[in-house]
Formats: sequence, structure tokens, C-alpha cells
Amino acid sequence: MQNHFERLVESLSADYGAAVSRSEDGLDITVEAGAFLLMFSYLAEAEQMLVSTCVAELPAEGRERLYFRLLNGQYFFRETAGATLAVDPEERFVTLQLVRHLAGLTPENFPLLVEHFLQAALLWRNRIEADSETPSTCEDRPADAAFDPLAMLSV
Repeated sequence: MQNHFERLVESLSADYGAAVSRSEDGLDITVEAGAFLLMFSYLAEAEQMLVSTCVAELPAEGRERLYFRLLNGQYFFRETAGATLAVDPEERFVTLQLVRHLAGLTPENFPLLVEHFLQAALLWRNRIEADSETPSTCEDRPADAAFDPLAMLSV
């Protein structure tokens, strides 16, 4: 299924007009998607794909409130497009991560899944920045877009 993984990510990079960067073993591919750097990892043993991105830096203050909001937003994955929010304590940033079985991903549904993932990442970047009043240094972010978290659950 690794070829299927590579074809899905390469077609997506063409949609964004972005260059693809690969690890030496071909198991990790990165694609620049607007304001986010998407990292795709092929999980060979499970025939799954992991999609992850940096959402925002952790603010210096108000972390307890942020952690509560992150957990609350993950309740039944309502505001995460089925993904998981996590904190990287060493790098000090919030990530969004999603795992899907490759057999369920097609050239038709994969771009929609990634778009919903990016909408969730943007939602959380905007929330974190609004709370901290400090722009994220993960990437430059685009202007706010219309966002419907319930629409994300359809993929």
C-alpha cells in the first residue's frame, strides 16, 4: 500500500502546487498546504496513514485554560475533524494528528479529509492565538475562513 500512500500525497501536493519533501525511506512526506506544513507518515504494519501538523505554540500563560479547551474540543471529536489535539512538551507546541486506514482513502475522498483537517487546524490556531494575543510562529496563517465543525464529521 506504500505506492497508494505516495500517490495520494503526491496528488494532494499537486492540488496545492506545493513541493513534496520525502524522508530517505519514503515513509514520511511533507507538503506545504497554505499556512500549514502537513506531515504524512506511512505506518506500514497497520497499512495506515498519519497526518499531522503544528497548530500553534503553547502560550507562556493561561495553559490550564487552554488544556481544558483542547480537551473539551476533542469531546466526541466535535471540533477536530476526527483528529486528536496533542501537546509536544519539548517543542512547546500544539499539534493536530489524524490516523486513517489506507484502504478507505481514495483520490476522491482524500482531498476532502485533508481540507477538513486543515479547517480544524486553523480553528484551533485562531483560538489559541486569540487567547494568548500572540501570533503563532508555526507558519504564517491565512485570513479566517468560514468554518463548520459539524461538516468535518462527514469524511
